[in-house]
Amino acid sequence: IECSGEQRLVAASICSPSYWNIKSKIGKSLREIHKPVKTLNEKIGNPIEKFISNAPQDKPFLRENWFIHGDDHRMHLKAEGFPKGMVKDWVVRSERETLYKFDESYSLFAINVRFQRLSDIFQFDAAKEGLQISLERMDADEIEYFGGDKKIKTIHKYITS
Repeated sequence: IECSGEQRLVAASICSPSYWNIKSKIGKSLREIHKPVKTLNEKIGNPIEKFISNAPQDKPFLRENWFIHGDDHRMHLKAEGFPKGMVKDWVVRSERETLYKFDESYSLFAINVRFQRLSDIFQFDAAKEGLQISLERMDADEIEYFGGDKKIKTIHKYITS
């Protein structure tokens, strides 16, 4: 990722995408990449741009991201629709994202993907509560990108029952 200017994605190797295809993202700015979730740029656009341009060199930064799929397949190039199977068998896909500025002009962005059955959340009260809060705070654009209102309501009902 370029650290200045448009902060374009100039090179990438994506082994486990969740609802996107590298062919449609390479060479685009981070703002363009995040465009499918309309409110995402409003929420993280300026802060992430400032962070990337001002990040200290040779110091990695970590953040976690998550998604819920109907399976543990590593490759989802496009939205899967409403997941098949029972909600207890759906899978939480956790993405450990690392940003590392290795040069004044460029940063490396890496994602390590891990999977856990959604039903395992009942072993961890804080995780269950965190997921519930996240679902309740999603705006309409996030809900649509995440899989739609039916999916969100199904997950919410499952974890609060």
